[in-house]
Amino acid sequence: METVVSDTGIGMSKDYLPKLFDEFSRERNVTENKIQGTGLGMPIVKRLVDLMGGTITVESEIGKGTSISVIIPLIQLLFKLEIMSLLVIVWGMKDIQLRNR
Repeated sequence: METVVSDTGIGMSKDYLPKLFDEFSRERNVTENKIQGTGLGMPIVKRLVDLMGGTITVESEIGKGTSISVIIPLIQLLFKLEIMSLLVIVWGMKDIQLRNR
């Protein structure tokens, strides 16, 4: 099952996306805008998704927002809601839209 979380926030640059899952990684414009965070949320989510045999992909554009897709095999579906809740809580996404495919 696939779940997509999207927001209409500040977005991320294409150059930053490969570093998104690195621990303590923060995009420069985020720190300049004084958005708080440790840079650990997305690495934690990635590890949990990997442990469940799933995949996570990210699409983002500066000024337009971000879309994160998590695919977890059905046998692991019970953990899906916990991962998505963690993603929402630790990343602080606003204007969230959840949809299943």
